[in-house]
Amino acid sequence: KSQQGGGSPVIRGFETNRVLIVVDGIRMNNAIYRGGHVQNVIRLDNNSLDKLEIVYGPGSVMYGSDALGGVMHFHTKVPVFGNEEQNYFGSSAYTRFATANQEKSGHVDFTLGTQNLASFTSITFSDFGDLRQGAIRNPFNGTTWNRNYYVERFNGVDSMVQNDNVNIQKQSGYSQYNIIQKLSYKTKSGGKHMLNFQYSNSSNVYRYDRLTEDNNGNGVLDNAEWYYGPEKHLITAYQFSSGKTTKLYDKMNISLAYQDVQESRISRKFNSKKRKHQIEDVDVFNLNVDLMKVKGKHEMRYGVESGYNIVNSTAFNEHIDIAQTDSIATRYPQGGSTYMNAAGYFTHTLEINDMFILTDGIRFNYIALDADFGDTSIMHFPFKTATQNNKNGNGSIGLIYK
Repeated sequence: KSQQGGGSPVIRGFETNRVLIVVDGIRMNNAIYRGGHVQNVIRLDNNSLDKLEIVYGPGSVMYGSDALGGVMHFHTKVPVFGNEEQNYFGSSAYTRFATANQEKSGHVDFTLGTQNLASFTSITFSDFGDLRQGAIRNPFNGTTWNRNYYVERFNGVDSMVQNDNVNIQKQSGYSQYNIIQKLSYKTKSGGKHMLNFQYSNSSNVYRYDRLTEDNNGNGVLDNAEWYYGPEKHLITAYQFSSGKTTKLYDKMNISLAYQDVQESRISRKFNSKKRKHQIEDVDVFNLNVDLMKVKGKHEMRYGVESGYNIVNSTAFNEHIDIAQTDSIATRYPQGGSTYMNAAGYFTHTLEINDMFILTDGIRFNYIALDADFGDTSIMHFPFKTATQNNKNGNGSIGLIYK
């Protein structure tokens, strides 16, 4: 956790784009997952979770290169069906208040189910105020972490305001809300069709470490403003699980998903008249087909996966005293870029006896990137476009001794 509302999961020393985050079988990692902290996990609604699976170690054969450190697979609650005799209804709700940051949270969810049709709805809202840090410190650190001053703007001038309580981390609060709606239909053969809708949105999320920087050591804060704009994440998916057993599979799951991810960074130096905006909008399309078959002591899992990302990146300086903007370098190619991946995998597990289990697998990947840098007058590249096409394969073999 880097600040309220920010941070990354770390597995075996790996984080961000080296840890794969999956929600209900949908890959969250996208083309702008970077090397630093990404707070996408914090945007999930932990109140709607049914279970969480952690896969330690390289899961690249089944999940791809994002799973170098491991996999975090979040499963949210699913609609519950009724039976021939009666329909099903279930609900839960809670509220919470915390003194450490004046948190005010509320949650409600409910499930309605007939024999063949079921619905699950979840709504959560949380408001986190400025965090209060511990007043008892290691004496060797002195007053290093005191929040002595913060910046406010009066009559068009940035001013250092003395903090009434140095233990209150001024400008660290934020809020967010989450909505989940699932509709599921069960066929006579036992198959299930489900529509999965998930939406999360936050307020501005302040980058507290940037707001407390004094790199010159003169007692003047470096930044007057530094925050992530509202982080919006929409997931819509159609998912199907087969209820039939065939020669090819005992279980089959198909998922077709669309995600819309919007992120931004806004910052301004102390006494600067220019506010820097960097805005990213990513459209993500995913298709997964996963099958599983058991024959005797052999368990086989295989399938195909494809993803397509469209990245639009904009950036400008806003003159805060006059209605004027200037173009600046974007974080990603200005003219837009696309990222495509396609893969097929096969894994096999053999329980040799009560003590030994053999595991093996293989995966083939195809990755393509197309980038248009647009106007190169800001970043003086000797080219306007870039293209990459890569094919690779990887495999694994392991022996488990119990």
